Amino acid sequence: MKYIILLIISSLSLISYADNIVYETEWIDSSEMKVTLEKMSANRLFPCQVNGMVDGIEIRYQGSYCPYLVNMDYFYSRWGMSDNWYSKYTSKYVDEGFKEYSHTAFLDLSGNVVHQATWVLVNE
Repeated sequence: MKYIILLIISSLSLISYADNIVYETEWIDSSEMKVTLEKMSANRLFPCQVNGMVDGIEIRYQGSYCPYLVNMDYFYSRWGMSDNWYSKYTSKYVDEGFKEYSHTAFLDLSGNVVHQATWVLVNE
């Protein structure tokens, strides 16, 4: 059941953000994601969706980048989070006025849920 729910969440998220994507990475490791994030952010693009998967024994990520939203002040994007860390970051960012923009999850080799999320702060 856990697998079906994760598949549905991931599929729905892809549909939601597909129209705004201007750049998408290949499936890359976490350190490459960080470098790409910094480069895209310098060009006012943010990771509107991050997907993850297990590839053999490696964890890989794919980032989809969109132009900054109108009146967007800042964003946070994190990947590779456990349930506990996802919950803590969500609480922290929501308390600071951020809204969750996207969220995906997959199962690692141990069967643990691994979360990816992006939160945005928009001046309304």
